[in-house]
Amino acid sequence: MALVAATFFSSNMEASRLFFDEYGYIKKTISKSRFNRRLHAIDPSLWGTLFSLLAEVFKERGPDGTYVVDSLPVAVCDNIRIRRCRLYAPDAEGESLRGYIPSKRRYFYGLRVNLVVSGKGELVEFALAAGSESDITVFKRMNPELPAGATIQADKGYTDYDHFLKEVGLELKAQRRKNSKRPMPA
Repeated sequence: MALVAATFFSSNMEASRLFFDEYGYIKKTISKSRFNRRLHAIDPSLWGTLFSLLAEVFKERGPDGTYVVDSLPVAVCDNIRIRRCRLYAPDAEGESLRGYIPSKRRYFYGLRVNLVVSGKGELVEFALAAGSESDITVFKRMNPELPAGATIQADKGYTDYDHFLKEVGLELKAQRRKNSKRPMPA
């Protein structure tokens, strides 16, 4: 049900559960809370293995060798509630999970998900990081295992003049800022 929810219902588990119930794919459907408990009882290493296998399939299916990297914020709470947050309690400085979203000109408190996606939009690699970490430092830690000669398209947050990917045979094409000393053509 979880895989069907991710594929067809935008990860809406309840819609997936109701679909299986309405069309009779499962004779006796379990409740929403029971489904949630069973889903969380699955060993995390099984999810990691499943993701690794799917990522390898997606890498093999992408013959053009073009990938896209970007990040998105996952806000845990509003800024005003940071001191009361219990999911991720603030550290001594209280700033490690506080990040900035330039497109919305807004601060958030939570995690940042960095994704590497194939040209067809299939997830290949991901990493979770604190909201305050920059995109390029998290991407360098990810150490993406992509086919040699692949091109990675990125936005302005991934500008790297050292070209750390050249030693592995990958090319990073990041959009440069307006005031860049080394502009790159579009």
